[in-house]
Amino acid sequence: MFSKNKRIGILLIFGLILLSLPNCGKNKPPTVPYLTGPTTLGLNAEGEFKAQSTDPNNDEIRYLFDWVDKLETTDYYPSGDTAKKLHSWSTPGTYQVKVQAQDKKGNLSGWSSPLTVSVVTNNKPNKPTVSGPNSGLKDTTYNFSVTPTDPDGDSVRVLFLWGDGKVDTSSWVASGTSVERGHAYSDTGIFTIRALVQDIKFALSDTSDPKTFTVLFGYPPGEILWTFIGGDEFVSSPALVIEGGIPVIYIGCKDGKVYKLNGKTGAKMAEFSSPIAGDEFNSSPAIATDGTVYIASEEGYLFALTSNLTLKWQWPTGSRGMPFTSPALTGDGKIIIGNENGNLYCVKDNGSSAESLWTFSARGPIFSSPAIDAQGNIYFAELTDSGYIYKLNSSGQLLWEKMTGGEVYASPTLDAQGNVFLSSTSGKVFAFDGNGNDLTGWPVVIPDTAEVHSSVVFEPSANLVILGHERGILLYRPNGTLQDHILVIPEEVSSTPTVAQDSIVYYLTSEGWFVGYNYLGRTSLFTKNLGSRFSKKLQEDIYSSPTIAPDGTIYVAFEERVYALYGKKPLANSPWPKFRQGLKNTGRAGGGKI
Repeated sequence: MFSKNKRIGILLIFGLILLSLPNCGKNKPPTVPYLTGPTTLGLNAEGEFKAQSTDPNNDEIRYLFDWVDKLETTDYYPSGDTAKKLHSWSTPGTYQVKVQAQDKKGNLSGWSSPLTVSVVTNNKPNKPTVSGPNSGLKDTTYNFSVTPTDPDGDSVRVLFLWGDGKVDTSSWVASGTSVERGHAYSDTGIFTIRALVQDIKFALSDTSDPKTFTVLFGYPPGEILWTFIGGDEFVSSPALVIEGGIPVIYIGCKDGKVYKLNGKTGAKMAEFSSPIAGDEFNSSPAIATDGTVYIASEEGYLFALTSNLTLKWQWPTGSRGMPFTSPALTGDGKIIIGNENGNLYCVKDNGSSAESLWTFSARGPIFSSPAIDAQGNIYFAELTDSGYIYKLNSSGQLLWEKMTGGEVYASPTLDAQGNVFLSSTSGKVFAFDGNGNDLTGWPVVIPDTAEVHSSVVFEPSANLVILGHERGILLYRPNGTLQDHILVIPEEVSSTPTVAQDSIVYYLTSEGWFVGYNYLGRTSLFTKNLGSRFSKKLQEDIYSSPTIAPDGTIYVAFEERVYALYGKKPLANSPWPKFRQGLKNTGRAGGGKI
C-alpha cells in the first residue's frame, strides 16, 4: 500500500506524462454538426432547422448557418445540445443549407453535409375556427376542436394557443380532419383561446377569431356552457343519446340540415343536408333502439338516417308533399307520423327503403305530433276549428274521437294510468280516460281563455299537470284545480316545459327567456335571455323544447343557436316529463329513455 504522499506524487507524474503527449491539453474543434430540417417549404414560410455537435473539451458551441441567401449565427449552447433556428425564403428555388460549429475558444468544425430545401409557391391554410365550451371549472380538462383546411389539400396541423402562456401542437392530419385537444386551467378568470393552422410546407394561416373561455370555481345554475350556431333558426326539439359515455344531441334546423353535436363541447360531429332544395327541418328527431334517426321535413318527406347521419332512405319517393309532424315510434319499430294533408301514416322501415302499412284520414290538417300508449294505441289531433282528438289501435282502426272546440297544435301526452291530456286553442285543457270519457274535474278553462300551443308534462312527486301559458307556466292538480301560475317572466310560453328531479321545471318563453324554477319551493333558479342579442328576424310561433342529459346538463335551442346550460338534476322519473316523452323523442309511453 502506498502512503498518501506517494499517491499524490504518482498522480502528478502521470499528469506530466499526459501533458507531454502530442496535442494533449490543446483545444480541439467541435465535431461536424448533424443538420436536420424540412426539405420542402412554401414561399415566406418559416421552417425550423436543427443542428447538433459535441466538443471534445466540453466547451460551449455556437452554430453558423449558411442559408445561401445569408449567414446567421446562433447563441452558444452546451456541448451536445440541439440548436434550433427558423428561416424562410422569399424566392422559389432549391437551396443547399449547411451548418458549422464553433467552440468558445474559436475552433471551427468542418461544414455539415448539405440539406437540400425546395422552396415552392404555396397557399396558406384557411383561417380556423375554435369550437368548444364557453366556461368550465378550475383544474378540469375541457376539449376544444378545430377542423383545419388547406386550399392545396396539404396535410395540416393545429397550434392551440390557450391564453395562459401554454401552446399545444397537434400531429399532422389530412385537410378537413377534425382535431380535438383538451386543456385544464390552473386559475380562474377569462381566457382567450386562439388557433393557427400550419400546412406541411410550414405556411401558417391567419389566427382564428378569439374563443372566450371563463374558468370558475363552480358553476352557477343556468351557466351557458357552450353555443352552437346553425345556418338558420331552430324550432326542432333536440333528441339525446349516450355514445361512449358522452351525451350526443340530434336536432333539425330550418337551414335544411340535421346536426349531430357533442353534448360536452358543442362540436359538430356530423350533419345531413336534405337533398330537396329549400327544405327545412322543423320537426323533432326520434331515435330508434338501433340508433336510426327519423326526422320529417317541411317538403313532405320522412328521412331515416344512420347514427352518423348518412341517408338510409326517404319516404315517399315521389313529388313533394305537405309538412309532416314529428314522428312517433312504436314498440315494434314502426313509425307513426301525421301530415298537413290530413292523413296519419304507419310506415315500416325495411332497412334501405320504407313502405306505408296503413293510412288514416282525419277531418283536417294534422299539426299535432302523435303519441303512443303502452298497448300500442295511437293518439293525435287535428288543426280544424273543431279540433278533434282521435284514438286508433295499432292497426289504424278508430277507437274513439272527441271534439276540443279549437285548433290543436300540442301533442297528446299520457300519464301512468293511460289517461290522455291535450291542450287546445279553445282555451281549455282536456283529460280523457282510455275509453274517451272526461276525467273528473276536466276539461279546465285556462286563465284568460288563452290559446295554448304547449303540450302537457307531468311532475311525479306532487302528481301535477304542467303546461305553458300566454304568461308563464300553469300547474294543475289531478282533479283539475289550478295550483299555481308561475310568472317569473310574464311572457308567452308556446314550447313545452321540461321537468327535472327535485321539483325543477325548465321552460323557454317566446321572447327567448329561459327559466329554471323550483315549483314546490316557489323559487327561481335562474333566468337567461337567449334571444335579443343574436336575432336576425322574428322567430316563428314554433319553439324548441328543452331536454336534459343524465348528468343534469340542459339543452335548448332558440333562433339560430343551440345552447348547453349547467344543471345538476337529470330528467324527472315521470311518465311524460318533456316534449315527445323521453330523451330519444319516441313519443311513446315508457319509450326512448336512456
